[in-house]
Amino acid sequence: MCTWQRIERFEKTLNMLVNQKDKDFDFYVWNNNKDIVDTLEKLIVPYGQHLSISIHHSEKNVGGFGRFLFANQLEGYEYVIFIDDDQEFNSVMVENFRDKADKNALKSRWAFKTINCKYNQRQKINRNNIKCNYLGTGGMIAPLSLFNEVPELFAEYETLPEEYKFIEDIYLCYIAQSYGGLDLLSIADTGFIKQIVDGKDQSDLPMMIKKIKFMTYLITEKKWRFKPKK
Repeated sequence: MCTWQRIERFEKTLNMLVNQKDKDFDFYVWNNNKDIVDTLEKLIVPYGQHLSISIHHSEKNVGGFGRFLFANQLEGYEYVIFIDDDQEFNSVMVENFRDKADKNALKSRWAFKTINCKYNQRQKINRNNIKCNYLGTGGMIAPLSLFNEVPELFAEYETLPEEYKFIEDIYLCYIAQSYGGLDLLSIADTGFIKQIVDGKDQSDLPMMIKKIKFMTYLITEKKWRFKPKK
């Protein structure tokens, strides 16, 4: 999980993780906000006996891409689950994701098919294992190998125009298909994760326009064809 401006929700997320029926996981947090370092460190203290927690405090805000940087540092795992700090989930969230794990696919409960390769022309898919064009990272399970065995994930990122470097979800879909050889598959949105609305997300009109432009850029400039190369 990445955190930046929802410090008021961090403890709630910790409580939801403590209450998971499947407790065989470790929790990693990439903090993009230098101003809340002390607060985060104090908040995790009471949970240390219930959760394995690691926090990386970034020198600068790199947005959601930070979760990929953190995943790249991990060893000894097969899969990584991405959650967001504007989500609420039930006690079987981890169990649900573990049941959907697939070494050959990115899988998300935020899954869409696009029409005419346009981000703004998309249809949400609410069934399991349907091939999609776009997946959101908030509520995703991915093979860890994508982050430590696909160097293009980081090399291609360096070549992106600055305006697109915070759009990590579309970028990850492009890398997973183009270089990771992975399918993009849906997970039925049964309510085990719910999104809250607090006005701090990236769903405003300027971001929508930027995502439309970014998907077009990846298709025209990077030759993304919505299918694996291998």
